[in-house]
Amino acid sequence: MDHLAVWKRALPLSRACLRFAPREMAERLELLRRQTSLSAVTGRVRGLAEDGALTDRTDMARRMALLSSALGPVDEERRLMEAMRASCLALIQEGRVLALGYALPRAVTDRPVPVPAELWQHPVDWEGSRLAGNGLRMEAVRLALPHWLPQIMADAAAAAVGTVTPRPAPRGRPSKRDAVIAAFRHLADAGSIRPERPLAEHYPAIRALVMQATDGTPAGLTDKTLHRLLKPLFDRLR
Repeated sequence: MDHLAVWKRALPLSRACLRFAPREMAERLELLRRQTSLSAVTGRVRGLAEDGALTDRTDMARRMALLSSALGPVDEERRLMEAMRASCLALIQEGRVLALGYALPRAVTDRPVPVPAELWQHPVDWEGSRLAGNGLRMEAVRLALPHWLPQIMADAAAAAVGTVTPRPAPRGRPSKRDAVIAAFRHLADAGSIRPERPLAEHYPAIRALVMQATDGTPAGLTDKTLHRLLKPLFDRLR
């Protein structure tokens, strides 16, 4: 699996807990956030002043009570957010969500890795998308659903093949050599090339990627051609 490709399409913790929550909870939170928005609070405070309930002569205790009520259902919003995060955490701990992040300290060449299960036993920084526990720290943690993976991997493979600059070819049918090699290397990096299996078993996946990135036809992608181009690369994996 290409963890970087998945991480790029995954959701930060702060957004994931909203996306993966039950629909009724997400809809309720949206309503509460409208009620506690700055414009809504300002409107309620203005209304208290216009009604005469809040004046310069209002004692401090009464003033604080009125202003507190003007804030709206902030306590309910906080409790609902906690419930949504608990729901998301349960999905993660049940293995129904893929979690990827960067281990700290972080180097420029690092790539995202799966988050160890034991880290979720410690407090989660949902807004900062960070985790820490038992001496391990991770940042930029993101979540993805397993059924997203096939499309993510297909898109990443097509992008990898499509960015190849073809070599100048003789007149006639354009060569797909570079696209074939790029497809093989992408699949190898993603762990989809199995050296213990025959090379020919990988031809359909390689052919599909090259067709998607080039002219959409299998022309120039015969088994004989693929074997000639890929056998040296395949042997190096063994």
